[in-house]
Amino acid sequence: MNAPVLALLVAALVALGSVGVGVVEGRLSRGRAKKIKLIPKYYAIRHCDNRPCGMRVFNVTKHLDRDGVEYVDGELEMFKQLNVIKTLTLVVHRCTGGMAPNQCEYFNRWSWSAGICALISAKGMPWSPAFNSMTPAFKCPVTVGLRHVRNASLDLDALVQWDASMTLDKHIWPFELQLHNEADKLAFCVQGIVEYHRILIKRDSAS
Repeated sequence: MNAPVLALLVAALVALGSVGVGVVEGRLSRGRAKKIKLIPKYYAIRHCDNRPCGMRVFNVTKHLDRDGVEYVDGELEMFKQLNVIKTLTLVVHRCTGGMAPNQCEYFNRWSWSAGICALISAKGMPWSPAFNSMTPAFKCPVTVGLRHVRNASLDLDALVQWDASMTLDKHIWPFELQLHNEADKLAFCVQGIVEYHRILIKRDSAS
């Protein structure tokens, strides 16, 4: 076999070997899926105790899932039946670098006055994961009594769809969710603070 033919054969074998290694490495890399995810951390979840609102939130605890995502458990008690929900209002403030008064500012207010009962549990709404975590279900008419809250969370990504200036992981977000009854009186009010962090999730693709 002459030299040019031998050199060509060696080059072909090297190329095949490189392809084989690439396939193995590709399979290995695909076996460990990596994803950057925004995860929330919740603070001070409570009812609005600075005004009467006909309900209370208590026994609040938090826990993490396998990816480090935080969820909230607790109890919610309604003292008065809520037959008609006239308005749903979400008020959000934005804090930068801390929670001191000079670090926080009013950010936005969203309010709805139609189809509230359906809106509470509708997919893609910021509060839906929290309301859908309640047993018995939080649905109209909202009856008096105790509701157990398990694995509650908020979907503030939905707000980013409404306001692109809302950079979740750059700020701390105090919020207040209000429901008003047919007499325009506050019948439900929950406050809290949420802060987002970016984490790298590594998980087997088969899992």
